[in-house]
Amino acid sequence: MKIRTILGYSYRVIEVLFILYISACVFAGCKGSSKKNLLKIAAMTEEDYRLSDEQKIMVRNSNEFAVNLFKKICEEREDSNVFVSTTGMLYSLNIINNGASGQTQQEICHALNIVPTDVERINNLCRRFMIGQAKVTEHEFLGPTSYMRTATLFQAGEDIDISKSFQEVLEYDYFAGIIKGKIDQGKRMSSIVGHQEAV
Repeated sequence: MKIRTILGYSYRVIEVLFILYISACVFAGCKGSSKKNLLKIAAMTEEDYRLSDEQKIMVRNSNEFAVNLFKKICEEREDSNVFVSTTGMLYSLNIINNGASGQTQQEICHALNIVPTDVERINNLCRRFMIGQAKVTEHEFLGPTSYMRTATLFQAGEDIDISKSFQEVLEYDYFAGIIKGKIDQGKRMSSIVGHQEAV
């Protein structure tokens, strides 16, 4: 049986990442140790949206990844309706890249057109994007509005040890809630909401 791939990743991996991202987008994220959520941080942050030359290159590479991914999906599924969040894929692959090593990290870096030494700078840029996208602005017609509110939930088996540095990246740069152990679908949603209310 041949496994169909997109940029070297199986459709199943992409679908799982996409489902994780879409389900997480419903909720506002949280920053673990400071107990401030994404919306509070966005409200307190002054953002001028200017990028350094290095950040412009990272954005250009991210856009190139998004276009290549979208083109590949369209080629593979030309007779299907497809909804893809390339931003979600980018955030998800960047998160995974923080815990990856060896060939896996090399493949993710290759797909994202970065090198392993770029990972921390990409994390910082993703954090900045998430804050900027969640920033509430007053719109004359719509009232208070924000571009996009993103959240991430990382669920690990109860026997899985999550390194402290990976956990810190999840919580700080991606505003992730972390849940350990097996959780059924109903409990997962109530855990996310409960985690959100706790902060």
